[in-house]
Amino acid sequence: MFTLKFILQNIDHFRTRFIITLIAGILVGLAGFLIPAVLAEFTKQSLTSENVIGLIITIIGLYLFSLVMAYVVRGKGEAFAFQYANHIRGKYFHKLTGLSTASLQKVHSGFNLSLINEVSDGVSDILFSIFWSLLPGICVSILFFVFIARESPILAVINGVIISIFVVVS
Repeated sequence: MFTLKFILQNIDHFRTRFIITLIAGILVGLAGFLIPAVLAEFTKQSLTSENVIGLIITIIGLYLFSLVMAYVVRGKGEAFAFQYANHIRGKYFHKLTGLSTASLQKVHSGFNLSLINEVSDGVSDILFSIFWSLLPGICVSILFFVFIARESPILAVINGVIISIFVVVS
């Protein structure tokens, strides 16, 4: 939570690209979840030639949409992560150089630059994880519970308890 707060506090002029990439990451997860869900929905009824054509068009559309959103995450998000890391590196280096000599002597350990570099590089890895794993995973989990609750609310509660136990234990 502290890491996300740190990222959001230092987002500065990257806010729009960050939000666009977050939305694209969520949509990648959504499309990835909907492909098997659409297959399940279409196969609940007997397949006719009209249904098959509609199914094929829907699956192709979802797959193409997923590819476009993945392209946005890869093209914009991964470039953003490296640019953001450099932004953090420059921002905190400039703050460090703005300190007075007396203040700098109190906190200077000889490793300040390496600490700034380590934080900056770590933030880019965290952004990759947010864009590719965390947000699509949250989206898929929510949709999973919605689809299960639609069929059987009791089964959704049981799954929620099992997942909660898994999260607490792990």
